[in-house]
Amino acid sequence: MNELQKFNQNQELQLPQETRELLATIFEQGTAPNTLKAHRRDVEKFWQWANVAYGVMESYPVSVELIIQFITDHLGGMKEAVDEKLVAIGVKKKGPHKLSTIKRRLYSLSAYHNAQNIKPNPVREKVVLAVLQKSHRALVNNGVTTDKKDAATADIIEKLVESCDDDCIKDVRDKALIYTGFSGGRRRSELIQMRVEDLKQVAPDAYTIKLYFSKGQYEGVGKEFPLKGKAFSALKRWLEMSGLKSGPLFRSVGRYNHVGDGLNAKAVNYIFKERCQLAGLDVEKFSAHSLRSGFVTSAASKGLPVWEIMQLTNHRTSRSVDDYYRSGSILNNPAADIL
Repeated sequence: MNELQKFNQNQELQLPQETRELLATIFEQGTAPNTLKAHRRDVEKFWQWANVAYGVMESYPVSVELIIQFITDHLGGMKEAVDEKLVAIGVKKKGPHKLSTIKRRLYSLSAYHNAQNIKPNPVREKVVLAVLQKSHRALVNNGVTTDKKDAATADIIEKLVESCDDDCIKDVRDKALIYTGFSGGRRRSELIQMRVEDLKQVAPDAYTIKLYFSKGQYEGVGKEFPLKGKAFSALKRWLEMSGLKSGPLFRSVGRYNHVGDGLNAKAVNYIFKERCQLAGLDVEKFSAHSLRSGFVTSAASKGLPVWEIMQLTNHRTSRSVDDYYRSGSILNNPAADIL
């Protein structure tokens, strides 16, 4: 539930239209830019499907029937000609969507209804939620499970950095990026917004980095996170070789070792996958998010309590952490030694 939805539920106010529009603008401007982009892209693709498949133009509120049709079409009920046309214009890949993709698109559509104060919100209707729940159960019963990427645990991180040459500036950058991403389980969006001037040495072998706008903390006041040990050494080496004094901490490295502009999220993922390939790992099993899940899994395997892990990952709730925490801590369960 987003902030505007909570506000609308708690404040049953009869506001003029212009006030409602201003309120929607305020909530939009207070939402992380990457989240807004994702929402807009998902809503756009929803309406492209509706237009191509059924000739339905963008109109709100969306009907419950259209929502259910979207779910069933993308789980495998779409006509082949429609599927081919959507693939051709870049709306989707060929074949059914993953249920996680369907849920994300609908969440974005729900967020749009909430932000514009459009009622009723069809995505929250009981019949839609029931269809999604039964769809998940049906997929599981047919052997289809959630396709999560593997966690890059501490041992895998060491394999990745073994492929880095300490005398090659690009490799030095990659090593610093991987260790920093693993330390505290940083998101890609956090890595690309890190700035040199927000890095502060607080001990002989420790930095702190201040993050201003992360998914879990978007007030713009900044929150500091530690970078110690190997992450500290790798970052120090990168700063020495690159000569950076300000601006984005992680940059592109071009021909002739030229240090360029700051990285974007796709570049971070590409670098991580390239290192997986060089380390002889199955590239398809990992993504840059594996740094975050790997940190949680590794910390849990050492018996660290979940609240201490969340202090570093900046998760707002334990729900997102639980799966990785359980997989990391399961070998520490005394019941496993019963024989």
